[in-house]
Amino acid sequence: MKKASGKKKVIFAEYFSFVGGGQAVLINLIKGLRKEYEAEVLLMQEGPFEKLLKDNRIKYTVLRAPEKPRYRYFFKYFRFAKTAHEYLKKSGASLLYGNGFLSVKLLALPAFFAGIPVIWHKHIIVNKKPLSYFGLNAAFLSMFVRRIICVSGAVMRSMKNAGVKSGKMTVIHNGMDPLTPSKAQREKIRKKYSIGNHFTAGTVGFFRRNKGIEMLIDAAEIAANKSNKIKFLIAGKGEQGDEEYEKYLRKKAADKGLKDTFIFAGYGDRKLFIPAFDLFVLPSPAEPFGMVTLEASSLKVPVVAFNTGGTPEIIKDKINGYLVNEVSAEALAEKILEIMNDKKSLIKNGTAAAKNVKENFTVKAQVEKTAMLIQGVIDERKS
Repeated sequence: MKKASGKKKVIFAEYFSFVGGGQAVLINLIKGLRKEYEAEVLLMQEGPFEKLLKDNRIKYTVLRAPEKPRYRYFFKYFRFAKTAHEYLKKSGASLLYGNGFLSVKLLALPAFFAGIPVIWHKHIIVNKKPLSYFGLNAAFLSMFVRRIICVSGAVMRSMKNAGVKSGKMTVIHNGMDPLTPSKAQREKIRKKYSIGNHFTAGTVGFFRRNKGIEMLIDAAEIAANKSNKIKFLIAGKGEQGDEEYEKYLRKKAADKGLKDTFIFAGYGDRKLFIPAFDLFVLPSPAEPFGMVTLEASSLKVPVVAFNTGGTPEIIKDKINGYLVNEVSAEALAEKILEIMNDKKSLIKNGTAAAKNVKENFTVKAQVEKTAMLIQGVIDERKS
């Protein structure tokens, strides 16, 4: 039911229960938007994300979705869809905000038949292969949503290539509040992992098979063979359901003789590890829009990444970070060694990177643009 406050109710749907970049973006959006809207999260898995919602006093409901919803779940989906439709009909919501592909895949049709318009927040670049799973689903689901927020121009172009109408899409870059670099935190991490005065290239996040971690290990081997002054530190863990991948990565590094050069630090708050790096490495072959790119930049740790996806919308080569034109371990290693030997450029780029985030990628700007889009969809519904 609608509250007496008169605020329109927006339900933010989230499929995943872990805390990653997409979930952090959602929290920031809700915190900014709840001044104007009554916000509630519809969560489809139980897990760590619930604690973050509670800590931020965000109301939420858990409506458990079928496991592995991408494929063989046809009959389970209809049972879930019926429950979701009943929930949405009774919710009094003016709009459903689907955070990510699976949220929209599971809820677009129940919301459509409940008469509730949907906004889709699209974080991922759609596979360009003909008749790809994500491409076909993107085109189909787009028929049941009013607007699609793409986190980068690269995401929007991929959606257009999949057959989604341009008029439904708009680009709103993710934003974040500036972070403050900590020299004490830097020294703490470097001491804990015996980094000493070595030049340290690092990365953080979940170990996913599309994130380029294997390529980073290969690049580390090449760099280590050319210099004994460099170390690599990776803070993260295997994604839930794919823990074996972490074991594979550790073995791969060990087999290459990188035990003392390539350090697996385990999972922790990424903002506590980043200050220890001299250079942040984003090894993804095509990153849609890396929140961690903003975080590292804000902490004055310049980012080196491939010149693909949405990354060039954040980083300008040798101005506020570094771009590698060829997607290969050899090119990445060569660029890292080049950066290591130019400390003056490293400092200059770090300062410019922090300024870029502060001026161009703020939560305030993201919230304002999103609020305008939400209100426009709600107004369309009334007319």
